[in-house]
Amino acid sequence: MIRTFKYLLMILAYAGIISLSGCGNKSSQRPVDEDLIKEETMVRLLADIEITEAALKVLQGKISTDSVQMIARKSYDSIFLHYNVTADQFRQNLRYYQENHDGYKEMLEEKTTIITLKKDSITNTPEKFEIKK
Repeated sequence: MIRTFKYLLMILAYAGIISLSGCGNKSSQRPVDEDLIKEETMVRLLADIEITEAALKVLQGKISTDSVQMIARKSYDSIFLHYNVTADQFRQNLRYYQENHDGYKEMLEEKTTIITLKKDSITNTPEKFEIKK
């Protein structure tokens, strides 16, 4: 239970909008080519993580903490599997992209655009469908 909670907190901290990479002197190296997540893939990955975090926040008041943690773990595992990355690869790439503050800011703006488009595609559906004869 504590391990799952730590895992959830770790992912939430890394995926947050606030860039913490400037807080230390430790410089992150570029991941090796096979571990580098392409920027456009990383943006989609960040968007999916933020959507998942929003869903988990909604669940927090409705189901037990243990259930939320279990769903969180499975959700993040599923996202990483979908993008064919590991949690360690995600963390390493996130640190790498955060070091370029302007580039990371653009990535976050793209992430916000993706989330808005997904939200709009759900909320702007026609209420009635016309059937053509």
